[in-house]
Amino acid sequence: MSMNLTHRKQIFREKIFPVGNKLISFALAILKNRQEAEDAVQEVFIKLWNKFEEMNKIDNPEAYAMRVLKNHCLDRLKSKQLFSLPENDSKTTEIDNDTPYNKMASEETGEMIQKLVNQLPALQRMVIQLHDVQQFSTEETGKILQMAPNAVRVNLSRARQTIR
Repeated sequence: MSMNLTHRKQIFREKIFPVGNKLISFALAILKNRQEAEDAVQEVFIKLWNKFEEMNKIDNPEAYAMRVLKNHCLDRLKSKQLFSLPENDSKTTEIDNDTPYNKMASEETGEMIQKLVNQLPALQRMVIQLHDVQQFSTEETGKILQMAPNAVRVNLSRARQTIR
């Protein structure tokens, strides 16, 4: 039997919608286009809503949502061939320093790092996004990407080495 609509809405408000920004950030790392990322997250919300009975039994709904989103984004890349789309409005995190020079230097460094991250192979880019940006553990990152923890560590190491 399906749960009533009020209960379903409550679960979504508590467990799914709060991770919306993380989902958009992750989708942006894969798709490199803000509008495509937002569309992908909306479509994943619909998928999760329709698969609610299944999703509600999962121990970590956030990791499950990330995994569904990853697969959805990769499918979008394959079907629409978005690899060549330019990055429109990816914003780097600003460090709030006192001087305009420090702000400018910080922005330039952030932009440079973002460009380097965007040039990484898709798998390394996803690992960096989940582990270093979204702060998932190695094990959680592995579950989301359906990889062994050791493979996550190897890809993370290679990505960091490339960026250095």
